[in-house]
Amino acid sequence: ETGSSLVLDSHDRPHISYYDSTNHHLKYARYDTNWAIQTLDTDGNPGEYSSIAITSEDKVHIAYCSNYNEGLRHATWNGTSWNIETVDGGSGHNALALDSSGNPHISFSYRGCLKYAAWNGTSWDIETVDSGGARQVGYNTSLALDSVGRAHISYRDSTYGDLKYAVWTGASWIIRVIDGSGYTGWYTSIARGETGNIHIAYYNKTGGDLKYALGVPAPGDCNVDDKVDGEDLAIWQQYYDPLG
Repeated sequence: ETGSSLVLDSHDRPHISYYDSTNHHLKYARYDTNWAIQTLDTDGNPGEYSSIAITSEDKVHIAYCSNYNEGLRHATWNGTSWNIETVDGGSGHNALALDSSGNPHISFSYRGCLKYAAWNGTSWDIETVDSGGARQVGYNTSLALDSVGRAHISYRDSTYGDLKYAVWTGASWIIRVIDGSGYTGWYTSIARGETGNIHIAYYNKTGGDLKYALGVPAPGDCNVDDKVDGEDLAIWQQYYDPLG
């Protein structure tokens, strides 16, 4: 069982989506007084990179890919059964977040591109964020939404080995290379603080380091290269958040 994702509901009960690598299925586990486990999807080797989120009303959403069929799928519980639909083509890496209305948003990789899907209440709006050109981008993506629903996405450029960041301004995407030192940007995880700061944790494969990037809403660009602790386990880097 690999590729797990965890969320807590309003009663602090855990809900887990995960990949059954023996049977090549997407599975789901939730705990009340004991564990209840379900197989959600078996078609096309699904679920290796699942991402789970839950609304304030405890409605569970799961995004995942079917590796053999190259399909990005979305599963949600409708109260009596799971509703599963194919959103777009997808090749593995994806991240799910819910906006203030409980609508799902997904960043995902597909054939060397970073793509983004958002449910508008009746259908999916889908667009390419970073086409990459001759490069392969979009891997190890992570997604956070701000207070007005704008997307902030961290991801890896696997051709150049860079950590990249994309943000929706309300009219267009701004894309930046945050860290290009070594072969970096693996397994990114992004979060946005209440003050607007962007926080990204990621792995630098060249040095075997855990790294951390901090984006601050202040004018100008700066880079700060400091040790988080005495063992060089992480590097703090500051950069400008273009949205302010």
